[in-house]
Formats: sequence, C-alpha cells, structure tokens
Amino acid sequence: MIRAWRGRAYVLGIGLGLAMVASACGGGGSAPPPPTVSVTISPTLATVAVGATQQFTASVTGTANTVVTWSVGGVTGGNSTVGTILTSGLYTAPSTVPAPSNVTVSATSQAEPTKSASATVTVVGQPLTQREVTVTAGMETRGIDVQVSALTPTLSLIAVGTCTATNCTAGSVGVQVAQGRSETLFLVGKGIVPGTVYAISGKSTDVVVTQPSESDFATTTTGEPAVSVAISVSPTAELGPRNIMVTNSAGELVVFVGGLLITQGP
Repeated sequence: MIRAWRGRAYVLGIGLGLAMVASACGGGGSAPPPPTVSVTISPTLATVAVGATQQFTASVTGTANTVVTWSVGGVTGGNSTVGTILTSGLYTAPSTVPAPSNVTVSATSQAEPTKSASATVTVVGQPLTQREVTVTAGMETRGIDVQVSALTPTLSLIAVGTCTATNCTAGSVGVQVAQGRSETLFLVGKGIVPGTVYAISGKSTDVVVTQPSESDFATTTTGEPAVSVAISVSPTAELGPRNIMVTNSAGELVVFVGGLLITQGP
C-alpha cells in the first residue's frame, strides 16, 4: 500500500512540473522591439549668399534624447571654407563662394549617431540689391559695381545749352552762369518728356530750379526731345562746376557731369 501511494505521488509531481513548463513557454508571449530612431531636417535645399545666414531645424523621433550635432561638409560646427553652424542650427555662409559651391549641412542624433539627415546649401555671390546699382548712360559712379539696365537706355542727356528770347542752342560742353543771375537751360536727350524732374547738385539754396510745364517740352530740328528749364543762381552760391540731374517716374537717374559752371558774379 505504501509503495503504490508513493508511485502515484511521483506521477502527480511530474504532471505539475510539465504544466508549469508549458505555462512559462506559451502563456507570456515576446517583448516588443525598441523604437527606431530617425532624424529629419528642414529645409532640405537652400541658397545662401556669401556672409548671409540660413536657419535649419532638426526633428528626432524614437528616443527621449532629441539633441543633434550639427556639421557642415563633414566638419562639426563647420569652418571658414564651407560655412559655420551653431548648435541652434543657424548656418552662416563663408565670405567667399567655395568650390564646389554646394555644401552639405547635416544633423546627427546624439542618442544614435548612425542616424542623421542632410540638406544641400548652394552658396552664391552677393545679391544684386546688396552690391550693385542699376544706372543709365551718363550717370557717374565710383567705387561700386554697375549693371546697365538696358543696351538702349530710356533716359539720357546728350547736350546742354541756354535759351534766348528767340532761340535755344545746346552742345556737349556745359554752360556758365554767374552768381546772382537767372538763366533758361536748354537740355537735349532721350526720355526728356513731361513728368521728368530736374535738379542741380550741391546746396539746394545755391540754385533754385523751376520745374518745367508741359509747354516747355519740344523737339530739336533734328528730332531729339528737349526741354527748357529756368534756374536762378544765388549771389552767394559756391563757385565751381555742378551736375545737372534728371529723373523720371520709373526712378531712373541720368547726370550731365559738370554741365553747369557757377562763376563769380558782377
């Protein structure tokens, strides 16, 4: 009797053990995989003038650590050749256009350094508005880059002279007016039409210009547009050459350099 009871207890013990093993293997399932770290950058394309800045932003997902390391051309923080970038993502282009002009800005996850995103920056020279001015024929410029607006300018001054009671003449050499005298200037050029504005360089009190009326505009015997402009020179005006300046409604400016010489009055 005792043996049989022990045998049954032994068999029961094996059954419980198998049940425990089965529960451990099949009941709990498997653990989820860790999240994948990814990095995105914005913008992905940018054109930046030399010395100018461009703000980049980076987004990191899949980790609580969203900090990135910024680099330019594979150099952390960049350098003077390809441009520099701050930890905030603010990129500053170099002072000269690199060769090649395209550089790569990258943001690398500090939590997972194998994960990064990149943007392409094209570095260009200074924009026209920062380095150059648009002028027309006859305008004098010094120390700046000049781009002529058109091969055939819409505004020009080709001759200047004076008018008498019966006749107006003009040539390529300027005119002389003495201190304290008034004169009627005769200007010939392209684009000399109603709406153009006339001025003399120097102190505004030295020469008073009366803007012409529509009846003051005419054409020369050879067909060029012309205008008569009345001026009055102050008795205390500074002696020396002045420039005659014309502007139109489009903002174009033309200058007849030294077109008026103020001489000593009587």
